Amino acid sequence: MSIAGKKSSKRITRNKSTPLGKSRPVTAKKQPSGAKQMTAAGEMVAYGIKRVPVDYFYFRDFRYTSLSDALAQAKRAVRD
Repeated sequence: MSIAGKKSSKRITRNKSTPLGKSRPVTAKKQPSGAKQMTAAGEMVAYGIKRVPVDYFYFRDFRYTSLSDALAQAKRAVRD
């Protein structure tokens, strides 16, 4: 039989984002039967990855990671 004429029964799904602080299973496309699923938190521990919170500073339509940069821009805007 020819495989070329058959349609795949696999469903294509969009990747949905996960809220911060929540982990979901990270799986490969195909896993051997009996393979354990590892969560994102488990992989972070396994590879020594650390998660740190980040502060953002907003001024008008812009986001800054440095307060000094946001203040400098705000002060420049006042002069204009």
